Formats: sequence, structure tokens, C-alpha cells
Amino acid sequence: NAAFGSQALANNTTGRNNTAVGSGALANTTTIYGSTAVGRNALMNQSFDPGVDWWQSQNTAVGEEALFTNNPTSADPMDGFANTAIGFKTLRNNATGSRNVALGSNALFSNTVGEGNVALGHTAMRSNTTASYNVAVGTWALYTQSYDNSGGRYDTENTAIGYIALHANQPTGTDNGVKNTAVGSQSMHHNTIGSDNTAIGRMSLANNTTANFNVAVGSNAIENQSYANGDAAYDAANTAVGVSALQSNQPTSTTTGIYNTAIGAAALNQNTIGSNNTALGIMAGFNLTTGDYNIHIGNQGIAAEGNTIRIGDSNQTRAFVAGIHGVTPAGDGPLTVVVDSNGQLGTAASSSSVLSVFGRTGTVVPATSDYDAAQIDNTPAGGIAAADVQAAINELDTEKAATEHTHAASQITGV
Repeated sequence: NAAFGSQALANNTTGRNNTAVGSGALANTTTIYGSTAVGRNALMNQSFDPGVDWWQSQNTAVGEEALFTNNPTSADPMDGFANTAIGFKTLRNNATGSRNVALGSNALFSNTVGEGNVALGHTAMRSNTTASYNVAVGTWALYTQSYDNSGGRYDTENTAIGYIALHANQPTGTDNGVKNTAVGSQSMHHNTIGSDNTAIGRMSLANNTTANFNVAVGSNAIENQSYANGDAAYDAANTAVGVSALQSNQPTSTTTGIYNTAIGAAALNQNTIGSNNTALGIMAGFNLTTGDYNIHIGNQGIAAEGNTIRIGDSNQTRAFVAGIHGVTPAGDGPLTVVVDSNGQLGTAASSSSVLSVFGRTGTVVPATSDYDAAQIDNTPAGGIAAADVQAAINELDTEKAATEHTHAASQITGV
């Protein structure tokens, strides 16, 4: 053993291979093997004696009052075992937590029984007590998380990397505020009980509080989503990949602003309460605000529209779609596809552009008095001349208007 400082290793009996540097360092240990304490009162209260000549705790404490409270209650390696604390009062209140790593002043300061946590940075995970298997890298990362599950160890499995990432995360039970990943300065900064979220990029999901199952990749992705549902968790399940994608999304209830997918820089950027929208491409669906069930690929869309598919914009002047030419549809009643000047596709012309042979407007519906083109040829008959089928139909329509008399097909001769 090596001891330097007042009361360093003062009560050691059979413990060996320990290093204590500083006043009160390892002061109360008796039979511990292989501990290192550097700093005033570092590992001061570790005093458990299992009744054997020596036993290993494998704790390392560097810094004033680092691992100050650590005191295993058994020789079980799950009990106050293999902790590393480097920095002023790091892991100060740890009692029986094991395999924790704290680097930075006050990192994991309040931890008591939580295990397998890694906290790197000034006050990273400072308030954690019993939550386990978290990673916090960055000043104030995962700072607030303090739910103690009535003193019982439980798994939260949150990862926060970046300045104040997941800073406000605060479970209220063992099933919320868990399994989040936040990478980037201020990513998921305001999250409280939201779970299973992934945010990668500066300010990604920064204002999310209680929503679950979101994926935000890119700076400012889903940045403004803050609806808290009365502090109750709910599923939003939005996915945004690209800088500022879905940035303005803001549900006002558990049924708005949810289930959107935006891939591309600024895709669905202006959407607020629209749901079930899909946008692919830079600024795809950018103009959408409140509409639902839209699919926009390479098109910025129109505010508030819904149930619409838009592919491409004015930059595209030709369209090629495989699997159409030379293919006969398998379904009943194939229809002619038409397109208007706005590029909208359909299977019937609108009422403003269709006029029947006999003056009826709207979709042409055959009637018993209509002429059938198959009944007309180019042979003059009955005083009616026709250069071709279309001319015959037009002329018959003109005659009808003049005589107010409808001819039956049987009255046409010479066919």
C-alpha cells in the first residue's frame, strides 16, 4: 500500500495494493484490495469488511470527495464495485452503484445505486440516483434526470452527447423518459418523459417534451415540436432526415402533426399540424402546413392541401414511367387517362370541357337516341354528307339544333 496525507488509509488492516493520496483518502478501508484514491476524502467511507483477509473493489477516485460515500454492502461485484471517478466530487454520493465512469466536476454527483453509467463533462448526469446504463457526454448533459424508483435500480438507457443534450429528461416511472439518443448541442434539450426518440444534429428535437418514437437527423430537424399532451406521453412517430426538415412541426393534440416522413433539407419545413405526409427531396413539401395524407417528391406543394400526390416541378419537362406502354390493364373497364394544363391526371375530363354530340354537358353518358360512330360511314345518305366520322357527328348535332328533331339510328340510310 501507498498512503500520503493525514488519515490516508488510516484504518487499513489486511487490505493491500491500495494507493491513497490526500487527507482522509481511503481513511476507513480495512480489507480492500487494489483501490486508488487521490484527493481529500476520496473514497473516504469505503469500509465494508466481508470477513476475509482481502477483497477487490477496483474503485478509482481522483478528486476531492470523489466516491466519498461509496461503501459496498457485500462482496458481490454488482455492489459498489469497479467505479471510476475523476474530478471534484464526482460520484460523491454513490453508495452501491457499480461500473460507473464519471469524469468532470460533479459528474454523477448524486448517483446512489445506478450502475453502468458513463458521464463525461462538468455536471454531466449530476442528478442521477438509481437510473442505469446511461451515457452523457457534454456539459450538463442529462443533468436533470433524478427519478429514483423508490430507491430501486432501473434501466433508462439514454444517450446524450453534446452540450445540454437531454438536459431536462426526467422520467416519472420506469417506462417513460427512456431509450432516447440525443447527439448534438442542445439536441432533445427539453425532453421530459418522451421515449424511444433519436435526435442527431444541433437543436434536433430540441423542444420535444413527451412525444415518443421520433427520428430527427440534421440540424434543427423537428426542432419546434413541443406539444406536451398535459405532461402525458403520446406517440408522434415523425421522421425527419435533413437540415431543418419538419422544423416547424407542432402538434396541438395527439392526432395532429404525427406520422410524417420528411427526407431532404427543409422537407416539410412549414408543416405544423399536418399528419401522414411523405416528402422526399430538398424542400419537398416545404409549403405544406396543415394538410394530411400528401405525397410530395421533388415538389414544394401547396399550403393546406390534402390527399394529393405531386411528383416533380417546373424543372422537369418530360416524364418516363416504365410498365405502362404495351401493357393491358388486368382490371375491368379500362379508362382513358387525361391531363389538364396544371398537370393533374384523371380518367374523365371535367364538365367545363366536355360537350356531348347532342348538347349535354358533363360526363358523356350514352342514351338510346344518340348516334353511334360505328353506324356512320362516309357514304352520303338522307341529305347528310360526312367527310369522316367526327364531321358527321358535328353535322348531325347542327341539324338537330336547327330542326329540334332527334333522329333515331334506324333513320340513317346508306350505312
